[in-house]
Amino acid sequence: MKLLLNKNLANSFWNLLDIFLYPIVFFVSVPLFIKHLGSEAFGVWMLINTILVGMQVFNFGLGPGILKNIAWQIGKGDRAAQISTLNSSLSASMMLFLLAIVITTTLAFLTLKTDLFSIGPHIKSSAALCIALTGALVGFRFMEQVFTNFCKAYENFRAAAVITISNRLAPLLVNLVFLFVYPDIATLVVSMVICNALTMCCCFFLLHQRFAGYRFHFKVQFGTETSRFALVLWLQSLCMIFIFQADRYLIVQYFGLVTLSYYALTATIFNHLHMGFNALLGWVAPKFTKWKAQDKEVRHLYIASRDSVLLISVNALLLFYFLYPYLFPIILGVKSTQAMTPYINYFIIMELFLASSIIPAYFLNASGHEKGYLYFLILFALGTVALMLLLLHYIKEPVAVVYALALSNLVGMIFQNLFSEKQLFTRTTILRQLPGWILLPTTASVYLLYPTQWWGILSLIVVCIYSLFKIIRSGKAHARLLYKA
Repeated sequence: MKLLLNKNLANSFWNLLDIFLYPIVFFVSVPLFIKHLGSEAFGVWMLINTILVGMQVFNFGLGPGILKNIAWQIGKGDRAAQISTLNSSLSASMMLFLLAIVITTTLAFLTLKTDLFSIGPHIKSSAALCIALTGALVGFRFMEQVFTNFCKAYENFRAAAVITISNRLAPLLVNLVFLFVYPDIATLVVSMVICNALTMCCCFFLLHQRFAGYRFHFKVQFGTETSRFALVLWLQSLCMIFIFQADRYLIVQYFGLVTLSYYALTATIFNHLHMGFNALLGWVAPKFTKWKAQDKEVRHLYIASRDSVLLISVNALLLFYFLYPYLFPIILGVKSTQAMTPYINYFIIMELFLASSIIPAYFLNASGHEKGYLYFLILFALGTVALMLLLLHYIKEPVAVVYALALSNLVGMIFQNLFSEKQLFTRTTILRQLPGWILLPTTASVYLLYPTQWWGILSLIVVCIYSLFKIIRSGKAHARLLYKA
């Protein structure tokens, strides 16, 4: 019972629920939307969701900025600074709300007056209305980020998950009811706006009730530590968006839409897997910041969290490798599985290295090294895209793009781990730390590349023995530290 009630374990559970619940319900409900709306209206529905996701690029790092700065101020015990940061962030989200309305209203006008998005004339007016209303949905997402990251800074991941689920899953469930009662695309979007508005009103009410001394005042501050950190985090996210949109653009330019559809489906699956690995110990990010503010030792927490994510991700990805040939044909069909198979092994290799960079990235951003990490990501993004173009030039197959992602993430994983450990350990200690985070993903990759060769089988044995050795040697100590942190 004590284990089940542990705050850190609960935070991991709520974080994972937050990541996976909505996508699962959404994908399961897709056939109902197609059946009741029709193919053209469903296309408008997917366009709205695409705009909703794509316009998050305008968040300017608002969420991560409030997470880091509120966590720091909690560590320092500065309540006045917390109120100031919260008011400034909420005010900025309201300004971004207006920006989103202006952008989507412009898109709606162009949809109505031109052939933008190639929407049929009989549904064009309804689609334009939906696009205009999407601006409100985007604005509510900006406000949601402020509330959820404020809760996460206080390590209340349950409240953050409840806000996200209320803001996304509740409208989806309401829409499923409307599909059977009144299947009109504009009605669905209006119901989403109403649900989101009610959720945000509840958030404001609860904030005034439960955060003693808080009163909202419109206050926008530029040039503060909060805004500077948010800008750096936003630029970091743009670098990652640049990488993981460039691959799709290159695929469609070189090989066409049919190839893109299967490549993008594979990439989407691994994107959600990565989000899951990110959510495993997402609560350590504000913990790093608080402990840094209180001058507490973070080395042992860093090692425990890094090794835990490493062990779970490597072995989970190997399990995925063994299971997908049996599960995918059942879920996606034999044809889709065959079209995706050339990419899957290399995406697994890419994720082996990318998952090994999760905790180092958390630490660098949470401990005051976000600018150095940004400079690395700029070089990483440019180098990755250059490598994609180079390999496409010589290999001339879609899988060349995934080769580039795997190779660049191998280099990125090494740099991020060494950069993080340089801030924490002496040179001799760094050398002692090397085997784990290099050995596990590398040997697992060798097995995936040569599963039938003796050296590939030997690599799998090494992964299993080393994982077992780490669990026996330090698993209990790491679990106790993560439990008590």
